[in-house]
Amino acid sequence: MSKITRSILELNNEEAKKFFLKSESYFNLDLPKYISFEKVLNALSEEIKSETYNCYKAKDHNPLYGWANYQLITNKDGKLAWRPLELIHPVLYLCLVNLLTSKDNWEKIINRFKDFKTEYIECCSIPMVPKAKKKQKPEQILNWWLSFEEQAIESSLDFNHTIQTDVTNCYGSLYTHSISWALHTKEVCKERKNNWEKYKKTKPLLGDLIDQLVRAGRSGQTNGISQGSVVMDFLAELVLGYVDTIISKKLNNEGIENYKILRYRDDYRIFSTSAVCSETILKIIGESLQEVGMRLGASKTFESSSLIQQAIKPDKLVLIGMCDLETSNAKTIQKQLLKLHAFGEKYPNSGALKTMLTKYYGKLVKKKARRVRQEPISVLAAIATDIAITSPQTIPAIAAMLSYFLALVTEEERVGLWERIQKKFKAIPNNSFQEIWLQRIVVPRSVNLPFEGSSELLCEIVYGHNVKIWNNDWIGGQYKEKILKALKSKNIIVENPADCDPVLKLEEIQLFDQYYENSR
Repeated sequence: MSKITRSILELNNEEAKKFFLKSESYFNLDLPKYISFEKVLNALSEEIKSETYNCYKAKDHNPLYGWANYQLITNKDGKLAWRPLELIHPVLYLCLVNLLTSKDNWEKIINRFKDFKTEYIECCSIPMVPKAKKKQKPEQILNWWLSFEEQAIESSLDFNHTIQTDVTNCYGSLYTHSISWALHTKEVCKERKNNWEKYKKTKPLLGDLIDQLVRAGRSGQTNGISQGSVVMDFLAELVLGYVDTIISKKLNNEGIENYKILRYRDDYRIFSTSAVCSETILKIIGESLQEVGMRLGASKTFESSSLIQQAIKPDKLVLIGMCDLETSNAKTIQKQLLKLHAFGEKYPNSGALKTMLTKYYGKLVKKKARRVRQEPISVLAAIATDIAITSPQTIPAIAAMLSYFLALVTEEERVGLWERIQKKFKAIPNNSFQEIWLQRIVVPRSVNLPFEGSSELLCEIVYGHNVKIWNNDWIGGQYKEKILKALKSKNIIVENPADCDPVLKLEEIQLFDQYYENSR
């Protein structure tokens, strides 16, 4: 595994800081190539040297009473299920990174993760650092296969029963004070809180400082942490690692030894020799998670005696049998898209669907345009659009397909087809993520199609509008002018969107290539 990638826990403090300051670490949702936060972060890093935000805020303002982060809403099912992702206020983010990666603090954190290692519970989701010139997300996905699914398969040699479960709304329910518990134990934290007079002149606990910064951008809320950054993934792992020790202790007290738990973030796989034992372990996991504000999701809890089949996600098992879409009587593009559509109906928003769409797009653009034009382009566009409606997270690949289909029709046909596509997407509530990618289709100057009705601020800045992404009302002090200059929205656009290719290149959306190849 070390030849492929490194765990973040193998980095020194300076390497960790550099990693956290990458744009894709700051915000790990797939965005068009002209949107990046690295310029903002690099500019601010020259000014933000502190580990606290006190010297950057106005004297009469408390950021704990205002929402400083920016929320980007992603739709999960094309209807009423959505997920709020957050662009953490860069000043608060820099302070948090500085705090985590100071030499002494980073050493404490690394050592604490070592304390979380238990005999029967293994974490497979520590953020991974890719090799040079490789993207982070494919490396993390590859790690899933190598360290999680393969181990799950291997466990079939030793056990004959498994339960799969996960946490409901993990990030949204995490109790922020538990970050400090994870670093220092709950007992130490409670002792200091209950004897405040005794400890008021001592240095604050590292965990309390982290907790304060996490809450500072979210109106001081203690229920939930921001979702969408590697730093928050890392803090979630810190809390869940602490929970692992609670689980292990409780199971030891129950005298349960012959078991194995694999955890990938908030996804748990329990392996044991009997259903009774597995259910006891499941109960203890649920009780332990409640201590940090989390609970298991009943709808995503499954048990089985078929360990190998259960080890692999159902969508991936189907994917294995669909590697070549041009076989099995799917000779036309329309039939191939309909197969993908049927898969998406059964496994919406799945990683396997995104993988297949990306790979298929690579094959599609290699076909001769004359061959594609022989099929009804509006029908192909309709199928692709509907895939994105039911599986909103597939929009990068679908946007690429739509850009290709629009390029194959006449100008008159293009205008009418685009109007119908836009109208279809506008019916989706909270579809900011999709709007960002729909804009990518039409923003090249050669496309000459309108993009209307979007209220998403990241779309506004693409057209050069000076909008305020983050709430900066709390910023003050001697650094205010330089900070506000660095935070200007124009700094987020790193290349001219109008110069983009009218048809998206595969490299713009190709994030899952390694995952695909290693899951076959």
